[in-house]
Amino acid sequence: MKLQDKVAIITGGSRGIGKAVAKEFVKEGAKVMLAARTEEALKATAEELQASYTVCDVANEEQPKNLIQQTLDKLGKIDIVVTAAGIQKPLGRFHELSLQEWKKTIDINLMGTVNVIHAALPHMQQGSVITLAGAGVPKAFPNFSAYSTSKIAIIQLITNLAEEYPNIRFNAIAPGPVNTQFTDEVLRAGPEVVGQEFYDKNIAWQKGEQGAVSPGIAAEFMVRLVSGEINCTGKYLSAVWDKEFDTNPDMYTLKRIDGRNFGKK
Repeated sequence: MKLQDKVAIITGGSRGIGKAVAKEFVKEGAKVMLAARTEEALKATAEELQASYTVCDVANEEQPKNLIQQTLDKLGKIDIVVTAAGIQKPLGRFHELSLQEWKKTIDINLMGTVNVIHAALPHMQQGSVITLAGAGVPKAFPNFSAYSTSKIAIIQLITNLAEEYPNIRFNAIAPGPVNTQFTDEVLRAGPEVVGQEFYDKNIAWQKGEQGAVSPGIAAEFMVRLVSGEINCTGKYLSAVWDKEFDTNPDMYTLKRIDGRNFGKK
């Protein structure tokens, strides 16, 4: 097994992509600590996967510290951190949005990631940190300004940390068009809020059409990263397009100067 005796923390681990990652990690022999805000769903997932769990609001600066301590107390060490906790709202044109809700997205997506990594790093001499940074990073993502802004900031964060901590691998993953609760949010919001084109895409993805992918694709890709099968750091990677890893140092950055896939409409 590729992750035998490794200890992994996964935030947002009770459902969606986070749960898929946890399932794959357990399958590969890792001991997993799940974290999320809602205890009922978190406990159910932990029991299903035979994992540990800690209720944690990543936006609260103190709670990730408790998550780290609980992991050390129960599992003894930290080898892997996956920050999958995040929200997508508010949706719509920027000037019509509540700034309070806009800041909440930054607090959870960006500062939540910051809080968890900041608390974990003093206890990691080596290992791997993976963040989720999907749609809206390589090109404009209208009507999702808070979400896309938070995600592009996360990529710059891991790029910086990769230089500061050379013994730890930091990477950001775009999981592809996965049918999750985010899809449901888009469909509830309607085409007048998110735009007709994106609304239609989400309908197709929910049906498993037009390039929709399983969350297991991202989970399997992350196993390759944290096991060292793909050995890189400070990169922005697509779980769908980057299966054959190219060692060109100019690839897999925010600019994606390779000119393929991410930059195309």
